[in-house]
Amino acid sequence: MDNQNSLYDLQVSSISRVVEIQPDPSWSITNHCNDNQYTLGYAIRGRAAYSLPEDIRFNVSQGDILFFKKNMIHSGKSDPENPWHFYSAVFDLDIRDPRTNEAINQIPTLSKISNETMFYSLIKQLHHAWVGKRSYSLIACRSIIMQAMITLLKTTESAGINPTHYQAVENVITLLQNDFTQRYSSEQLAQLCGLSYSYFRTLFSRITGMSPTHYQNSIRINKAKDLLSNGDCNVTEASLSVGIDDIYYFSRLFKKVTGSTPSSFIR
Repeated sequence: MDNQNSLYDLQVSSISRVVEIQPDPSWSITNHCNDNQYTLGYAIRGRAAYSLPEDIRFNVSQGDILFFKKNMIHSGKSDPENPWHFYSAVFDLDIRDPRTNEAINQIPTLSKISNETMFYSLIKQLHHAWVGKRSYSLIACRSIIMQAMITLLKTTESAGINPTHYQAVENVITLLQNDFTQRYSSEQLAQLCGLSYSYFRTLFSRITGMSPTHYQNSIRINKAKDLLSNGDCNVTEASLSVGIDDIYYFSRLFKKVTGSTPSSFIR
């Protein structure tokens, strides 16, 4: 159960509209607000100027992403000489826990990601799925919006972190996922990243929501849970399969992580 507290948990509960707005020099909105829904926008090309309450102003140009939270009042208008062309999606999210809600609230109103082509392709797919109205369109749209939200959460998570350091920690995370039978100390992982011990632990916790030890335990126990649930082995075999020789320690750790005993997952 400990590891569940570090996981974001949300789903797209409803979608009101997904539209493509062609360049229009006269386009504008004043004190607009989508009640109890989120708005995601993507600037394909052109420029626009936006303002929020408390005299917050910013310009939008190609590749920029807009994310207006629930009940956020905003005004905007196209640059008459270079009117913007954009996609907009209005939807609601079912947010399951306070940590996820906090993470959503930290997504900035205006952002840009390094891989603009990927995000543009994602939003374009969303619009095509919405206007296509096939039997599976709603499912597809929800899936694509979820992918967009994951991208925004990851971008927000990495904001202010040296890209080289962020990638080094991501590489270590991949190592831990692939080599879960081995036990790595935080000192060893910090050395692999080329970072100081204290900075590595801070960075790792920020990216994963867990300490390195907690993260390794979570991976091992979830792997063991899968083995037990699939009927592939007994408790002792599951413990050994994830690199834990002490069955009593394994059982205590399993109960700490999942809230249940290993035997309760045996088919």
